[in-house]
Amino acid sequence: STFLSNTGVPSFAVEKHFGTFQQNPPQAESTLDVQYIGSSGTGATNWYYTSAGWMYSFTEEFLSKSELGFDVISMSYGWSEADQCQISPGSAPCSSGGSSAFVAAVNTNFQKLGAAGVTLLAASGDAGAHGRTDLNCASGQTHPGFPAASPYLTAVGATQLAGDAKAGGSAPICQSQLQCAISGSEIVSSTSTGSLITSGGGFSLYANRPAYQDAAVKAYLAKSGVTPPSSDFNSAGRGYPDVAALGHSYYIELDGQVQGVDGTSAACPVFAGVLSLLNAHRMKAGKSALGFANPLLYAAYAADPSAFNDITQGDNKCTQSGAACCSTGYTATAGWDATTGLGTPNFAKLVAAADAVTADAAPAESMVQSIIDALKGLLPSRA
Repeated sequence: STFLSNTGVPSFAVEKHFGTFQQNPPQAESTLDVQYIGSSGTGATNWYYTSAGWMYSFTEEFLSKSELGFDVISMSYGWSEADQCQISPGSAPCSSGGSSAFVAAVNTNFQKLGAAGVTLLAASGDAGAHGRTDLNCASGQTHPGFPAASPYLTAVGATQLAGDAKAGGSAPICQSQLQCAISGSEIVSSTSTGSLITSGGGFSLYANRPAYQDAAVKAYLAKSGVTPPSSDFNSAGRGYPDVAALGHSYYIELDGQVQGVDGTSAACPVFAGVLSLLNAHRMKAGKSALGFANPLLYAAYAADPSAFNDITQGDNKCTQSGAACCSTGYTATAGWDATTGLGTPNFAKLVAAADAVTADAAPAESMVQSIIDALKGLLPSRA
């Protein structure tokens, strides 16, 4: 309630809790997620889900429960793709085939969720191209994170405002306690430019580049000097992030205290809120839920690149606050890149481009919807 009164955003609440929910003491991560997915996804019904396990047990659990009716899910956690079995050593995939098997099993479950109409988003990571398992740049190779590197969800990177940011804002807290920004150009969020985190991004070790992003990623790889040496990453892999949102200097209200936070874990719930608005727009027009969003997002970008604000300054060579900046990483450039993806959303143009793409593809969409309906028959019915 304090956050709502301080920001002046429309009132929202968490309607349901699932899993082992513990409210006290409140945690910054979950508080951030709830406050900003609710703020950006105005009018959506908000539920909170806690899983005791990692991605495989979460997806298995989720697929087995017919009462779960989520449309959009934001996930703010991740770990090195190559080291998934550090987190879930006792899981069936890790026991049988290690981290590559774990990633493959989770990706299969992500596909099922997308086919069932669930839109999945994941934060791209807060420690740049090298990630939290290589904070001091001991390895020449970059370290993609998971689940962000999955080709079956939307990975969200982070930006920050540049030096031209304009102060202002009518929210009550901007008038009394905080200096707020109302405009400014965006650059890649990085510790080298004053952020506490660096936007994660790179290329999957295990998943090949999907068709929906092939043209955009090939254009990036063709440019000189924007990637590490070819021996340091898998250029044939799925590139991430897909999109971005602001990830620096967020206000949250935590246990009665004003706090500032940075993170792709701030950007991700914001973009999830944006997609919930796009979902609502589609449903109002009698269309199906988004489900797996990436094919539509990349098609909308191809139809109108101005549907996204292109981020062309910065890189993700640094890791996180207090750690190192590496000599290798990925550099932002015009078009898709492995720091902020397609860019941040220009919502009105994104909606218009998505509508245009959907209208042009109506016959094919009908066939795809028939396939999705058939796949849904293999899954538990949703309430």
